[in-house]
Amino acid sequence: METSSWLLDVPMCHLHPKPLLSCKFCRKYKTAVHQQAKLAQLHERAGFGHEKTNTLEMTNTTSYNLNPMLKENILVSEYYKSLYQFTTVPELIDEVVQYVDHVEPHVTGHLKIPSTFACCLYKLFNLRCTEDEMLTITEHPNLFVRTLGFVWLRFVHPPEKLWQWFETVVLDDTDFRPTKNQTTTFGEFAESLLKEDRYFNTPLPRLPAKIRTHTNKFVVVDFAAEWCGPCKLLKPVFDQLAEKHTNVVFASVDVDQLEEVADTESIQAMPTIKLFANGTCVETVVGANKDNMVAAVAKLSEQASG
Repeated sequence: METSSWLLDVPMCHLHPKPLLSCKFCRKYKTAVHQQAKLAQLHERAGFGHEKTNTLEMTNTTSYNLNPMLKENILVSEYYKSLYQFTTVPELIDEVVQYVDHVEPHVTGHLKIPSTFACCLYKLFNLRCTEDEMLTITEHPNLFVRTLGFVWLRFVHPPEKLWQWFETVVLDDTDFRPTKNQTTTFGEFAESLLKEDRYFNTPLPRLPAKIRTHTNKFVVVDFAAEWCGPCKLLKPVFDQLAEKHTNVVFASVDVDQLEEVADTESIQAMPTIKLFANGTCVETVVGANKDNMVAAVAKLSEQASG
């Protein structure tokens, strides 16, 4: 039985598209939703729930590596309790799209009140995630949804597996406003998750030095497509260079799967090889030009060693 088929409809506040704790109509709405959540909890305990299989590995399934005070504030939050009605990742994604307007862990100016984003993050911890679900989140067009995925990964995914998720997103030049007063690019924001020890004012799990230096390394990116013949011819050489130049990070981008990244980098032809030094593109090789690519990578590797 689906949750929506047995829960009563609850009218939302007609004054605010996003709930405000100071509004009595919003509080009434959230209280009603909380009551529905209790019914959902009873429904789940009755045996209607099911365990997921093939979920992403998590390093901590108890505290999720969160600051204890933040965790406690989330658990007693009326808004978080209202999220209990959601039993699937798509439902939570819709909630983020509708209600999240910044990604700070606390309500602005209130360090004891967890933000909508933080509550949704904790809910996602509880839902667990399969790899396909995480791909849906991290490739979602809504940047707050994408942030939810990358913050989830940073808090609970094994450090040695983080770079495979972050290696292409750190190149994303899409404008992003993580707070109402801060503007950056989504790539820079994602990169900060690996470089910094804190997420705003909340401690992050410590990363090994080897993982942290990934973002400082020189990077070679192969923009290609499955249907591209020249791309397939160049791929073995690209892989050989990756094995040879271990002081350079090599990444591949499928332009059909990551169209936003390809558009941001102004990719017009495949294959295109772009070489980056500390986040700045220093050289571009267009076409299956093996000799030019080998020379460009050798030059970048020498720069990285110097």
